[in-house]
Amino acid sequence: MTDPVSRTILLLDIERFSDRDDVEQAYLRRMLYDVTDRALETAGIDETLRMRADRGDSVMELIDANASVTALLRALLTEVPQQLRAVNRMASRSAQIRLRGVVAGGYVAVDARDGWVGSDLNHACRLLDAGLLRA
Repeated sequence: MTDPVSRTILLLDIERFSDRDDVEQAYLRRMLYDVTDRALETAGIDETLRMRADRGDSVMELIDANASVTALLRALLTEVPQQLRAVNRMASRSAQIRLRGVVAGGYVAVDARDGWVGSDLNHACRLLDAGLLRA
């Protein structure tokens, strides 16, 4: 296992993903990745500054701690809502997308199987699943 390193943790999750059929899920996953990539690009966070993990209905990004968190938050609060409105205007009601998100900071290590471990990451995941955020 690597030594833990400081990272900005970004988690984005598709609401009601399992309520959708396979075609809608595939479409929503494409939209999730498009929205995430555009937001990170807008924030000036190059692919070389991040690691991505796919979680089916969500995406996890570990971002270099030197990348601007302010720029990331600005993109998440301005760019992402604009993108979601544009996507949802063109989608059928059943294929419209709503996201939950968490931005956190903390230490994360990578194990021998390229898995991510760390209590800070666990806390971020718990925040994403918290009842208050789901509501």
